[in-house]
Amino acid sequence: MAILEVYKVTKVFNSNVIALDNISFEVKEGSFVTILGPNGAGKTTLLNIIVGILPPTKGKVFIKDIDVWKELNKVRKFIGFVPQEYGLFNYLTVQENLEYFGKIYGLSSNYLRDRINYVLELLDIKDFRNRIVGKLSGGLKRRVSVAIALLHDPELLIMDEPTTGLDPKIRHEFIQFIRNLVKNGKTIIMSTHITEEAEQSGYVIILHRGKLIAYDKPEVLKEKVLTFKNIVELKLSSNVEYNELIKLIPIELITYVHGNTVRIVLTNPEIELPEMIRKIENVYRIEELKIRKPSLNDVFLKLTGVELGE
Repeated sequence: MAILEVYKVTKVFNSNVIALDNISFEVKEGSFVTILGPNGAGKTTLLNIIVGILPPTKGKVFIKDIDVWKELNKVRKFIGFVPQEYGLFNYLTVQENLEYFGKIYGLSSNYLRDRINYVLELLDIKDFRNRIVGKLSGGLKRRVSVAIALLHDPELLIMDEPTTGLDPKIRHEFIQFIRNLVKNGKTIIMSTHITEEAEQSGYVIILHRGKLIAYDKPEVLKEKVLTFKNIVELKLSSNVEYNELIKLIPIELITYVHGNTVRIVLTNPEIELPEMIRKIENVYRIEELKIRKPSLNDVFLKLTGVELGE
């Protein structure tokens, strides 16, 4: 059953800036969906429309079959939202922040006390409950933001770039925590510009310049969009002349050239690569060579013609 349906949503700013262009998709209960795209793709605008912060210019959003923009108060109990900015009171303690937002949710004193203890335990921040939020690290602040969003036990948790500013280790731990929430019955929608995070979700929506480019499981997207099995990335001793490069490597194998970086696609690198390296080294010195499997970044490049983040 779909917990969320987005139907032909368009958002136009200042009469002519199209932030979202006729977006439609649905999310099933118990899914983990990432919305993948660079800054300016429309991710934040889309999430703000879904949670009832920003009205669409056209289109509709339904949560549990309820029209968000007709019965906003009715759907809010189903949604937990973690904005990109922390949205916390830095001069209050973790406990005080949780109590404040719990009262805004309208939770009774006894229930709120139990929920605070539960989310502090769930997010492993119970030892920080009496710490001033402004003195916490970025990772701990993010956990407090998620704890607040979970206070009223929503079915749908929506997060806008929640790992921004976190180091790789904490990002990885955060994604594992999200996956555990899904295992326990939550539905998660999370925006990101980091392909490694999207790879770990159940489904990926690729958003680019306000348009929904693709929506499917990460592995299915790679199988559908990409025809190659291996990526070889070369860093050469100097910037590459494209006309010179295509004399060394068949043009159909080249997927990316920028500065001194070249990417080529091969089916059997063990067989195909030695002769190619010999030809390249007649002109350039190879400083670094990596062989990897295709990623969602390659899918994004194939679908849009640009690298994610360019």
